[in-house]
Amino acid sequence: MKVLLLNDSDNQGGAARGAHRLYQGLQQVGVHTNMLVRYQCTDDPGVLSHRTLLTKISRRMDNLPLLRYPDRQVGLFSSQWFPNRTVKQIRRLQPDILHLNWICSGYLTVEAIGQLRQPIVWTLRDMWAFTGGCHYSQSCDRYQQTCGRCPHLGSSVDQDLSRWIWYRKRTAWRDLN
Repeated sequence: MKVLLLNDSDNQGGAARGAHRLYQGLQQVGVHTNMLVRYQCTDDPGVLSHRTLLTKISRRMDNLPLLRYPDRQVGLFSSQWFPNRTVKQIRRLQPDILHLNWICSGYLTVEAIGQLRQPIVWTLRDMWAFTGGCHYSQSCDRYQQTCGRCPHLGSSVDQDLSRWIWYRKRTAWRDLN
């Protein structure tokens, strides 16, 4: 069995360290495991990264839609719209199981996640997987319906960025395993 863990980094931040420990633990018990990251910090040969121009600018590009919301709160909000080639790299590696960890800030688009055909294990390091883009909803529960009027964005309209992202997730992830 080949397991591929995906995370933004292999060593920067708590989610990265947790994913890397899991990767090492799976290797220690004999599971063929690799880690695919955007930013590689270690020299571990089983950690793979793809440093293309798209990868280098994806974090900044992911933040572009937020510029429409000058009154937004400070904090993590990921649109996950900027295209990349991560799915192609996953297909080349041909893993049997994908383990998603922290894949935000432009690492994997919402639609790319929907294109993954392997069984997925997703460790939810925050709430992003089921909200309209925020990583922590605080006291907002609009993600339980369709988002919109997002307090994180400082939005007072129903058809805002959070609702667009929420619907993209619902549509793209309909058939995920």
